[in-house]
Amino acid sequence: MPYEKIGKNEPVCIADEVPFEIPESWEWVRLGSIGDWGSGATPSRTTPEYYNGNIPWLKTGDLNDGYITHIPETITERALLETSVRLNPIGSVLIAMYGATIGKLGILQTPATTNQACCACIPFTGIYNEFLFYFLMSQKLAFIKRGEGGAQPNISKEKIVATLMPLPPKAEQKRIVEKLHILQPYIESYTLLEKEDIKLHHSFPEILKKSILQYAIQGKLVPQAPTDEPASVLLERIRAEKEQLIKAGKIKRDKHESVIFRRDNSYYERVDGIERCIDDEIPFEI
Repeated sequence: MPYEKIGKNEPVCIADEVPFEIPESWEWVRLGSIGDWGSGATPSRTTPEYYNGNIPWLKTGDLNDGYITHIPETITERALLETSVRLNPIGSVLIAMYGATIGKLGILQTPATTNQACCACIPFTGIYNEFLFYFLMSQKLAFIKRGEGGAQPNISKEKIVATLMPLPPKAEQKRIVEKLHILQPYIESYTLLEKEDIKLHHSFPEILKKSILQYAIQGKLVPQAPTDEPASVLLERIRAEKEQLIKAGKIKRDKHESVIFRRDNSYYERVDGIERCIDDEIPFEI
């Protein structure tokens, strides 16, 4: 049974919080115990001297679910000294806490500060930052669900640090991450395939309809019956009917009537007594 001891209090059983069994060499820990967590701040915009310095200042929109190499906005040493922003070292793991970016992640490749919507963890010795990164990524949907209920979704630092994490030995943390690096291209490939599959799922009925109609007008949908009356006979009957309607004064004769016929395996059209080959206009064999 997993137990948790807080301060000098007696250990409390947390079996109802533990979601699954872990190997004997692993331990359940709260995220707050594996690193130094802190949120950032936004220096006052009314103090121009706080901005455009040489210290990167990250907003949650800069998080990219990977290593962060570009942070557009910067603040000054004065802002660092006079406000509550915190300078996080290289390797810190960042997570967005508010709004549309909730659960978005990043790992710093340069020392940087953040705004208050971002929580940063400086992992303690023995905690591999990429393992923490992938664990947080696995919890994104859970964080979003826990953040629902307000005007906008948000997950506080207190909720993050209270989250249970299964902690492997350090060597195994690295082996897990190495394996994930191998699998990541397959995951991305399957993600693309899934998106294509969803797109196909939505477009398939229309594609199928067009294909069936195309087969139908090309004479490929049903077998040809030798006993059927040829379309040429049907056309002759239509022309005879038109002549009767013209004589009865019900319709006017088309002075430029088109008559299409075959000759020597080619298609011709006769208009105003002039014939021309129209093979280049015929889209398919019938």
